[in-house]
Amino acid sequence: MFRAQHVYPTAPGEQEYRYSFTPYNVPSFVGTLLAGARKENIPLPLDADAPFILRAMQAHESPYGLAMRFRDPWRNYLSDDANPTLEDLNYAPNDALWTIFGAELVAVDAEIWCPKGAVLWVDLYNASLSTVSLAALEIVFAGVKRYAV
Repeated sequence: MFRAQHVYPTAPGEQEYRYSFTPYNVPSFVGTLLAGARKENIPLPLDADAPFILRAMQAHESPYGLAMRFRDPWRNYLSDDANPTLEDLNYAPNDALWTIFGAELVAVDAEIWCPKGAVLWVDLYNASLSTVSLAALEIVFAGVKRYAV
């Protein structure tokens, strides 16, 4: 089944925008995660200049066995359980698509409105039998900033 990258067109007053969260700007992504361990309530802060409409996400360079569970700015879970981030599953399509700009994003079924300065949250879970490194992990949120027209 075909799903467009963004199921909503960009309207006047909206600017396409991507947030990138890596070990460089999220201290909780530094280091390793032991087998079976969790890191919960990791804040992913958004800018305070305009509301952000989340339309797609991606987990890039996630280690084998890592699973994620996201929450919106009101701390509502976006899934029933942590979802694996393996290629072709949930947040990361296969490597053949990395060369096509924008193809790596996975559309959010219903856009998520985030107020100015909101915080999205992620829980990480290592479902593998060995320790994983988070050194190359990158989470990308794509959507639009909605400025007043």
